[in-house]
Amino acid sequence: MIRTKTRSISKVAAIFMCVAMLFSVMAISASALDAGTTYTPVLTTGAPHPIDIFAGDAVVDPDDVVTIELQPMSVGTVTGEVVGAVSNTSGYTAVVSGGYLIVTSPAGIAAEAFSASITFTIALSSGAHMPATGVLTLAS
Repeated sequence: MIRTKTRSISKVAAIFMCVAMLFSVMAISASALDAGTTYTPVLTTGAPHPIDIFAGDAVVDPDDVVTIELQPMSVGTVTGEVVGAVSNTSGYTAVVSGGYLIVTSPAGIAAEAFSASITFTIALSSGAHMPATGVLTLAS
């Protein structure tokens, strides 16, 4: 009788562990950068004024590739357009193409862990080019 109860408890424990592992896997895969998901891009800079260069949401398509439409920048009387970008974070790439910022992240990274330091090249209305560095993260 004791042996039967021990086996039953072991079976219940094994089933519980399998269910717990299944939920863990589901939670991890749900937070990855999967195609079709959108996020709010957040750019943190050391500048005294925010650099508002994003025209909309960050869209993931395909997996692990984030695309954000860019808009002209205006800080006080200074105006310009983002014409280039390079990632300073290992595992990430960043380029500007056709008015969009395209950032490729490490495969399978969770949205909460997405963090890329990017140096942007901004063509000012005066004709000069200015670098601006910020950390891009994604908010739900």
